Amino acid sequence: MTKLTLLGEMQVLRRGRPVPLPASRKTRALLAYLAVTSKPQRRDHLCRMFWDLPDDPRGALCWSLSKLRGILNK
Repeated sequence: MTKLTLLGEMQVLRRGRPVPLPASRKTRALLAYLAVTSKPQRRDHLCRMFWDLPDDPRGALCWSLSKLRGILNK
C-alpha cells in the first residue's frame, strides 16, 4: 500500500517506509496537484500550469510523469 502525506513535509510511504521523492520541485508539485484533484487532467492544462515556457513543456511533463510512475508503481 502506498500513502501520500501532504501536510507538513511531503512524503510517500510504501509499506510504511519512506520512498525518496524526485529532486524536482515541479515534479513534487505535480504529484500533490494530481493527488488533491483526484480526477483526470488534460496534458495541455498541466503544461500551462507547471511548464509555461517556450522550451518543451510536454517533454518536461513526460519526464516528470515517468519519475512519478517509478515512485508510485513499485
